[in-house]
Amino acid sequence: MKLIVFSKILRLLSGQYSLIQILKRVNRSPLRYLVKGIVSALQFRRKLECRHLLSEVPLEVQDLSLLEQLKHNGFTQKLELDLTLLEELRIESLALRDNLLKKGTDIAGKPIWDSLMLSTATDGQSIDENSVFIRFALQAKIVRLVTHFFGEVPYLSYVFLAHSKYSGQENQISQLWHRDYDDISVIKLFVYLTDVLDVEYGPFTLINKPSSRRISSFHSTHLKDEYIFSKISRESVFQMLYPATGAFLVNTSHCYHMGSRLSSGKTRLMYTACFITHPTIYPNTKNPCLIKGKTNPIIQMLLTP
Repeated sequence: MKLIVFSKILRLLSGQYSLIQILKRVNRSPLRYLVKGIVSALQFRRKLECRHLLSEVPLEVQDLSLLEQLKHNGFTQKLELDLTLLEELRIESLALRDNLLKKGTDIAGKPIWDSLMLSTATDGQSIDENSVFIRFALQAKIVRLVTHFFGEVPYLSYVFLAHSKYSGQENQISQLWHRDYDDISVIKLFVYLTDVLDVEYGPFTLINKPSSRRISSFHSTHLKDEYIFSKISRESVFQMLYPATGAFLVNTSHCYHMGSRLSSGKTRLMYTACFITHPTIYPNTKNPCLIKGKTNPIIQMLLTP
């Protein structure tokens, strides 16, 4: 392990990485907390505004147990969300899948999944606050939970629709155990748009927050089962098995997780919305969507880096 780390340091010093690659590696290390502290100090007034807006997002009684689950265990069980929005999201997602899959090679993605829709700071796709993919992430219950988890109004850094598929290859990338490094703390909303009722459909699988603390790795960001279960027991693992429209929140920066380990002939369609705190630890971040109309200060903050 020491040789691998030393090799990476030599590559950094020899200039084999670009500045953005170096920043990504820094932000995957404990140094990301220093980066966050610096950018937060540079945007001190904005940070205060985010925290001031907390008082305008009051919790409801039914939120308390979910918030406690998220803080202590690192995830929630199935969320009860707006049924009308859930059905709209499901219909729009299935239509998008059916239309884009007809194009075959035009779909961007990886061997284990196709990226059917992605709105990020840099992708340039035209999506606005009226899209169901944005409105779903910004429904009142989700905004309340993520805001009170962070202790401030956060930033919706992207929304994503992925069509997972069987690759016939060894487990790779997100099929291996990993944490997310979008920021120092990351909350993701996941929604199944097709049934994921057994292991053949590649359920999102996680290790709770307390057990994840017992796993450390400085030489790899994606870990195999053998390494994980040399550190923890299998009782710490949770498979999120739900029918279509099953939704849950996960602190993916603190909980090791993996998914998309599908059996032959099976597929899975899943929506993801990613929330982080202001300001981001990556430079030149732009809005993930176009804000066409007038919005209240909370929505404005959620959609503006």
